[in-house]
Amino acid sequence: MPPQPLQSDHQQLATEDRVTPAGPVESGHPDAALISVHHHLSIVLVHPEMPQNTGNIIRLCAAAGASLHLVRPLGFVWNDKKLRRSAMDYIGRVSVDIHADIQAYQAVASGRHWLFSAKAPRSLYQVHFQPGDRLVFGSESAGLPEEFRALYPQNLIRIPMLVGMRCLNLSSAAAVGLYEAIRQVSVQE
Repeated sequence: MPPQPLQSDHQQLATEDRVTPAGPVESGHPDAALISVHHHLSIVLVHPEMPQNTGNIIRLCAAAGASLHLVRPLGFVWNDKKLRRSAMDYIGRVSVDIHADIQAYQAVASGRHWLFSAKAPRSLYQVHFQPGDRLVFGSESAGLPEEFRALYPQNLIRIPMLVGMRCLNLSSAAAVGLYEAIRQVSVQE
């Protein structure tokens, strides 16, 4: 299936952008049944800068059955060749909402928000994820803006790393967070 045509990030639209999935994904892989499609988890990327990371996260969301929210400004044009290459044909299998800014996202946001930060006081293994939770990640160079951190100060979490390590790659961090949330939610079912 070829990728869907995408809107340019530079276009001014009156409403939020949305790319919706082409339909359910059939999989013959034996592990497909292990992932509950009822987890309703979402990944939120606030001001992502690199199309390759966003494309990898699109693939992650497709594989795990999660939706994706992107909060502008984006550091790339939405139909960027690098984004299409890394997302491959998975873009049509993921619900992607693109929000004009943090306020526009907040106007439609629901569920609990877990904000990932290398400097957070609490580990992701110390929280209990629930269906419908949103896992929020900041930009590759600056992390989460203070404006967003102030909305959920009690929900800042980190992925444990060895002392002296600065941070994980954005798409790697999103994968660790999402699959831990899926593991916890699956145990609860």
